[in-house]
Amino acid sequence: MERREFLKNGLVASVLATQILSPSKASLIEIKYISPEQIEIDKRIVVYLTIDDGPGHYMKEILTKLDENGGKATFFIVGQHYKENPNGHSLLVEAIQKNHLIGNHSYSHPNFHKLGMESAKSEILKTDEIIEQVYNDSGIKRNQERKYFRFPGGATKNSILPFLRDLGYKPIKSWDEQKEDDWNVDTLDWQYGHGMSGEAIMKICKRAKDKDVVLIHDTPAPKNFTFNNIIPYYLDKEKYQLILPS
Repeated sequence: MERREFLKNGLVASVLATQILSPSKASLIEIKYISPEQIEIDKRIVVYLTIDDGPGHYMKEILTKLDENGGKATFFIVGQHYKENPNGHSLLVEAIQKNHLIGNHSYSHPNFHKLGMESAKSEILKTDEIIEQVYNDSGIKRNQERKYFRFPGGATKNSILPFLRDLGYKPIKSWDEQKEDDWNVDTLDWQYGHGMSGEAIMKICKRAKDKDVVLIHDTPAPKNFTFNNIIPYYLDKEKYQLILPS
């Protein structure tokens, strides 16, 4: 797919304006004609890439690849995975300093439908404290307008939504207990080798449309399909532009 295409309609023709400087002198300001061939429109697909369940095995490499290609991502972290990863803190600090976002994906990745209110609050708060700490240590102030929470498995619990909103959290796309869709494209990468072929997963990836939220995971070794295939696919700068939600 071509990254750019030319406008089919031209803009304005040349305009001459006269500015009287003195009775005997005048200067002409010329706005030159801009032909359609000189104007380009960016036709790349904008994608909000979201990476769940980290900080994981491939996060360092993912950050390097994103940095090399100018892509940005939102990392929805699991607090327990952060605690279990000896490099978890430095990875999140690096992500923040490279202008990625850190989102809250709970502490232990439970099904919120099965949690009581106090347990649900604890899952949110424990990871919120981790995120606050890594932002403080990064030297970059956390943007309170860009605090995102994603329910594990998309299992929205409506009764906890007021608590989340009081903390300043919002969904990257939506919290809907019926639809359970905080994304547009679930790549199902976590099913690679468990009933999903690489070819089938890549077909799903190609469904992404402009402004879609794409869900992938920081998967453990040796299931490196996401890192080796999906990440490079979306880093094709001729087709996609990876940006952060506003």
